[in-house]
Amino acid sequence: MQIKRRVVMLLKRSIWHLKGIGIYAWVPVVVLYLITPFLIYVQYKIGERIGDGHGALYSGIIKQCQHLYPLFSVWCMIFVMHEYIEGEGNELLYIQNKIKFIEVGILYVYYMLLMLPAFFIYCYLFHEMIWLYLKLAVICFFYMAFTYFLTYLTKSTVITFMAALIYTMIALFANYMKLSGLSYYSTILYTGSKLLQELLPFFIWSILFFAAGLYCNHFLMKWNS
Repeated sequence: MQIKRRVVMLLKRSIWHLKGIGIYAWVPVVVLYLITPFLIYVQYKIGERIGDGHGALYSGIIKQCQHLYPLFSVWCMIFVMHEYIEGEGNELLYIQNKIKFIEVGILYVYYMLLMLPAFFIYCYLFHEMIWLYLKLAVICFFYMAFTYFLTYLTKSTVITFMAALIYTMIALFANYMKLSGLSYYSTILYTGSKLLQELLPFFIWSILFFAAGLYCNHFLMKWNS
C-alpha cells in the first residue's frame, strides 16, 4: 500500500512538473507529430517525383526519426531539471527525496509512450519499424542518462542541452564521414542480433552515465551532507 501511494505521488509530481513548464511541454509533441511527419512527407514527395515514393517514405521515416527523436527526448527533462538545479528555493525539492533518478525514469517512460501513436502508423506502413522504435528506446535512454549525469555535474541545464545538441550534430556528421563508434545514426535499419550489436555500446554507456549521475546527484549538491 505504501509503495502504491509512493508511485501515485511520483506520477502526480511528474504531471505537476510538466504543467509547470507550460507551453514548452508541447514542443516534443509538435516535433513528433508535426515537424517529423512534414519532413517525411517532403522526402516522400521528392522520391515520388523520381518514381521511388515507397522507398523514399521508408528511408524518410528512418532518417527523420533519428534526426529529431533522440534530442527532444530530453527536452522536458531539461526544463524540469532546471527547477531542481537552478530554480529559486530548489533545496526544498530535495527535502523528501534527494535522488531524482525515478523522476528522470518517469520522464523517459512518458516520452516512450508519447512516441507510440506515431509508431503505430509507421509500423502499419512498414512492419519492421518496430525495430526502429526499439533502437530509439535505447538511444533515448542514452540521452536521458547523459543528461542526468551532465546536469548534476555542471549544475547548468544550458550547458547540458548544448552538449546534447552538439553530440547530435557530431553523431550525424560521423555517420556521413563513416566514423564508426561515435554515431547511433544509420540509414540502414538493422534487426535482431545486428541491432543488438549496434546498440549494446550505447546501453552500456547509459548505465555508466546513470551511475555517475546518481553519484553527482547524491554527493555534489551542496545541501546533501
